[in-house]
Amino acid sequence: MHALEDKYYQIEKRIFIQKGLSQSRILSIIEDERGFMWFGTADGLNRYDGYTTKIFRHKMNDKSSLPNNFINSMVEDHDGNIWVGTKDGAVLFNPYTETFVSFREADSAKNELGANLIASCALDSNQDLWCGTFGYGIFKIDHNTFEKHYFLYSPKDSLYLNHISKIFIDSQNHLWLGAFHDNMMISYNISTGVLDRYPMEGIKASEHKQYRPTAFFEDSKHRIWVGLVDYMSTKGSLYYKESGQSVFRNYKDIIESDFASIYFDSFNSIVSITGNNDGQYWFASLLGGIFRFKFGETPVASYVVSPQKDATINCLCLGSNNILWIGTNGYGVELSIPDNSDFNLISSRINSEFPIASIRTFDEDDHYYWVGGYNGLVKISKDFEGFKTVYEGSIYTLAGDLHDKNLLWAGSEGGGLLKYNKEKNLFTQVELNSGKLDDFNINFIYKIVPYSDTLLLIGTGQGLIGFNPQNQTVTPFPYLSNQGILLAITVRTITKDRSGNMLIGYVDGKIGRLDMAGQVVKNYSVIPGLQDVNSFNPINCIYQDTESNYWIATTNGLIKYNVNTAELRHFTEDDGLPNSFTYGILPDESGNLWLSTNNGISSFSPKDQLFRNFDVSDGLQSNEFNTGAFFEDDNGMFFFGGIGGFNYFNPTMIRQNSIQPAIQITDIKVNNQYLTLSKEEIATRQLEIQPDEEIITIDFSGLSFINNNKNKYKYKINELNEDWIDLGNYHQITFNNLAPGKYTLEILASNNHGLWLDKPYAFSIVVLPTFFESVFFKWLIGILILVLIFVGIQLRLRQLIKQKRQLQLFADKQTESLVATNDTLKNVIKELKTTTSELEASNKTKEKFLSIIAHDLMGPLGVIEGFSDMLNKKEYQFTESEMADYIETINTSAKGLISLLSNLLHWSRLQRKSLKINPTAILLKNIIEETVNLLQGNIKNKEIELSILVDDQAVVLADYNMLSTILRNLISNAVKFTSSKGKIIIDAKSKDQQVEISIADTGVGIADEILSKLFNPEEFVTTKGTNNESGTGLGLNLVSEFVTLNKGTIEIKSQVNVGTTFYLTFPKPMQESENSVISS
Repeated sequence: MHALEDKYYQIEKRIFIQKGLSQSRILSIIEDERGFMWFGTADGLNRYDGYTTKIFRHKMNDKSSLPNNFINSMVEDHDGNIWVGTKDGAVLFNPYTETFVSFREADSAKNELGANLIASCALDSNQDLWCGTFGYGIFKIDHNTFEKHYFLYSPKDSLYLNHISKIFIDSQNHLWLGAFHDNMMISYNISTGVLDRYPMEGIKASEHKQYRPTAFFEDSKHRIWVGLVDYMSTKGSLYYKESGQSVFRNYKDIIESDFASIYFDSFNSIVSITGNNDGQYWFASLLGGIFRFKFGETPVASYVVSPQKDATINCLCLGSNNILWIGTNGYGVELSIPDNSDFNLISSRINSEFPIASIRTFDEDDHYYWVGGYNGLVKISKDFEGFKTVYEGSIYTLAGDLHDKNLLWAGSEGGGLLKYNKEKNLFTQVELNSGKLDDFNINFIYKIVPYSDTLLLIGTGQGLIGFNPQNQTVTPFPYLSNQGILLAITVRTITKDRSGNMLIGYVDGKIGRLDMAGQVVKNYSVIPGLQDVNSFNPINCIYQDTESNYWIATTNGLIKYNVNTAELRHFTEDDGLPNSFTYGILPDESGNLWLSTNNGISSFSPKDQLFRNFDVSDGLQSNEFNTGAFFEDDNGMFFFGGIGGFNYFNPTMIRQNSIQPAIQITDIKVNNQYLTLSKEEIATRQLEIQPDEEIITIDFSGLSFINNNKNKYKYKINELNEDWIDLGNYHQITFNNLAPGKYTLEILASNNHGLWLDKPYAFSIVVLPTFFESVFFKWLIGILILVLIFVGIQLRLRQLIKQKRQLQLFADKQTESLVATNDTLKNVIKELKTTTSELEASNKTKEKFLSIIAHDLMGPLGVIEGFSDMLNKKEYQFTESEMADYIETINTSAKGLISLLSNLLHWSRLQRKSLKINPTAILLKNIIEETVNLLQGNIKNKEIELSILVDDQAVVLADYNMLSTILRNLISNAVKFTSSKGKIIIDAKSKDQQVEISIADTGVGIADEILSKLFNPEEFVTTKGTNNESGTGLGLNLVSEFVTLNKGTIEIKSQVNVGTTFYLTFPKPMQESENSVISS
């Protein structure tokens, strides 16, 4: 099959058995929901991802494999499953798990009539499958129950009508049958169960049996198209029915009749019809090829079958992005893409008027383009409609004459210099040898540049020469080396830079500057280091940009020299060039450099340092271009020539493929074993790997079938890589021994024009740990450690508790001891404080008491001393009366002193706690009288009336000496503070178990402020008696102490100047103690 000139579609590639197809007879093609292409053949099912095919065939003893390899029809349901119609029944195929479920008819009677010979499949709006068979009508498989229901046609010729070659279900849920009844097309309304018939214009009822409907299609206007074939004579027709009408019309009746007659066989044997939403239709002819048309227009032959009929067409499929897939009968699959190329092509292969196979040079004038190469020189009209060959020899370079526009200079490779007169269409050979040059090499002319009206610069195999067209003289311009040697080196290019210098590029990599005055070419030292990066590689082109950078095209890459920074940069394939062999450089308005190479054309952005590459798949003449075959016309049109013709284009109009590739995982191998993923796993994009699965290989494809050999890929694993890893065109990744964990694999793809995906395809890989690496084991270890820690803590706690208890016991004991000691210390401290206080008080008392004692002792002792001294002195003469008075005074003072000393002795014993109590029963009256007798002298002196009103039998229980001291002190005080002729009454009364004693006087009384201090042991109250009798103040304190020690009480009542009464109570003796009463 070969292509005709067609700007809409072109052959992109062919897929043969050699490229992986199971067989080259293609019976059915579909595109699935993921973008994979599926080819049904006579020997298996094929999945195509743009690079390779994966084949599914029947396997013996494997019920999950394809039951039969002959595939007539395929259709995809809403769940992504593919129903396959084979010669041995219908099959449901899961493309994710790659398993097949057969619905083969087991009834042998039905099978014999063709129930398992599936010709065509279709899905209705309920997703129920309908199948047409060769011999047993149609049947339906319910998508829920998978039950099978047969529908047989039963007129007289039912056997014929039950042979269904094609079925089709339209958008109205009508089932169209590939069978006729009379001249009627049959349609079954699935929703209502009604069978409808539609007449076919131009077909007689008697002719219906020779036609067979083989193709159906519904367009965007809901027209139903039917293609018919007469298998006996290969005659048929293309019919259509408008929406809402009831008749099918023949399409050839509304188009030009000459087309129908010219392509009669092709037009009347339709096997497949397809179209897009833009109203573009294609139909395939059994023998004639493919035709493209829009409704109401004459079909255009896109492809024609060769006369040998070596590649008939079986089916068409219009896939995504308007790619047309062509299934042939024996020649595999052909892929045809929309011809969106902006590279216009002139080639001898598609234009018989253009004979040049390999292009070497271009030129233009006001009316024509001039193109030279091997096999001639052709002038082409500016509209590219007219071609005329003006010279049949090889032309290597062209140049117009600056003085005469009618002249064209041409150089050939070995044929020397030619002058062409355009008006006369006359070529003249020009002799260049002046006797100084080699005749042979000078005739190899590679470049001609007009320098002035009188000089042409010509690059030859003998070096640079100058030719004066007016006087026919030749001037050699040899290359002057740095060593002063003149060299004749083949010239490849001649260029004028922005400073007006003529630069010469040589075949050995040198660049020289023409020195017109010296008639030599000198080494151009402005580009130092050039020989270091381009030694002996030909200079094909030199260009200086607006920033004075030099760009040099060589056979070893593109070289840039920055005059300002003296930086030399070398670009090769590693930097993105499609090939390092660069031929020509043309700058566009945007500053991009267009480069021709040995592997296509590249648009290079100096600003971004990026190459945008184009090749034959983008519409170029071939991938290989030629030296010197580059040119820009006066309107900015670019021309690049190569071995297959030339391309011309406007560089600003070159469009980029804007379709981003859709990445799909095509295969996964674990330890070199294929792994299948369910649709859910594919949807979630997650793969789980077992611990022993060490090698993971993931194959993927960017499902962009347009020049996908130029698709590029890169990937990274977020957990392992920060930067993207470039894969180039490779589309497989292998991982070895990934550590347990979750990884996110991200893949990016670019299309044939370098457009990368906006968002990477992300795929999760979960590497499960071994048991010993698992979270469970780590938790188990963690729990075990925690248990051990807990047990250790518990044991330690028990030990600590035991130690604590022991320490507590010890502490308790120590605490008890300390508490006891503390209590003892507290008591001691308390006692010490008390003792200290008592001592302090005692010391104060003693100091005060001693001062009182000292004072009170001085009085009686002074009296005794004085009177004794008087009586002892003889010079005094006393009367007997005076003597008796003095003796009485001494006696009184002595008694007072004895009383004082007695009190002092008792007080001292009390203070030392050494006084012992010896209570006994005492006759109260007797001890009172004894006490009064001791004080009788004082009583008489003061003429005091003292009365004792005590019963003779009154008895008290007390210490005799203490009671005597009590009575002596109280009665003595009564006498002391009672004035002369006063009264003292001593009385005693019995009250229950006590005896109350009262001693009342009529003395001076005691003031209230003194009364409160009388019994305070810290106070010693002493007052002079009515006759100035002194006292220590010790008596009442001693009385109070003795009364308390004898379990008695003492009270005092006093009124100043009235008198004082002391009340004493003492306990009565027990009954038995009364027998031992002390009477005196």
